[in-house]
Amino acid sequence: MPYKYDVAFSCLHEDEPVARQLFELLEDRVKSMFLFTQNQKDALGEDGAEFFRQTYGKDSRIVVVIYREGWGLTRWTGIEDRTIRDLYLNHNVRRVLVYSVDKKTPSWLPETYLWASDQVGGLRDLAVVIARKVQEEGGDTGLEDVVTMAQRLAQKQAGAERREARRASPEALNAANREVEAAVARLAEQARAIEAGTPGLVVFRDVGGYRSLLSDYVGAMFLFEGGSGNSIRGGKLNLHMTRGPMDLYRGWQRENSRIEIGYELHLAEDEATWLWFDADGRSYSSIDVGDAAVRRFLREDHKRREARLRERQRGR
Repeated sequence: MPYKYDVAFSCLHEDEPVARQLFELLEDRVKSMFLFTQNQKDALGEDGAEFFRQTYGKDSRIVVVIYREGWGLTRWTGIEDRTIRDLYLNHNVRRVLVYSVDKKTPSWLPETYLWASDQVGGLRDLAVVIARKVQEEGGDTGLEDVVTMAQRLAQKQAGAERREARRASPEALNAANREVEAAVARLAEQARAIEAGTPGLVVFRDVGGYRSLLSDYVGAMFLFEGGSGNSIRGGKLNLHMTRGPMDLYRGWQRENSRIEIGYELHLAEDEATWLWFDADGRSYSSIDVGDAAVRRFLREDHKRREARLRERQRGR
């Protein structure tokens, strides 16, 4: 059967740079590949769940999982896990390759089928193995000619420059305002959900003009900083977190807070979707950014509560 993609990658957000490196190592040999951050336009207008089931279950000659513990537990990798597991167990084991970054293994995969991150040769050798599997399953992995390569790279560069130019425009400023609001709204939404399940743990409220997520031990808020009156270049959505409990009288003070992480806003390759990118080049929707901030906030709150409990246990 004809395949839409020779290779499809599945991974958690934190492992997207690994998948992207493999994608780039294979670009001049494998004709068609799927990695969501590189192929977002393919999913436009599609039902997300059905699109991923089709991509990993039927449309791809080879599926490569960049695995670490936690893969399969998020909304989208959960769908991918079930689809790839079915492909492996009930159809063709040769079409699935799992690369483990933490030496852990999916429950359905024998360890003998695992490619571990500490194997000699690293990602370059893994790329060779992937290309060989494509060939074994009937795909063409011939090296592209220099004319085709030049055209592909020129088109890629032109697209990148076109998207970067649009970051200095009223469109980009409007997009930044809209996406910041979406991220903040997600904080408020998740705070309400937490309050419903665990009353008294967190509250979302205005502190001196800054909409903030608060507990007894820590405060957090988003702030878009940098850029200029006609450009978002140099601007970042920063997650600020207090070093100690929030002082509601003094409000947010730089000496009592730190920046946990920052995101730049860029156009995705579909040239229609604005996404947040972290320092490692991983992309996130505003909902993803909000969810990640809440998780970071809850871990920090828990750590400080544990530290306070240890102090009380020592009688301090």
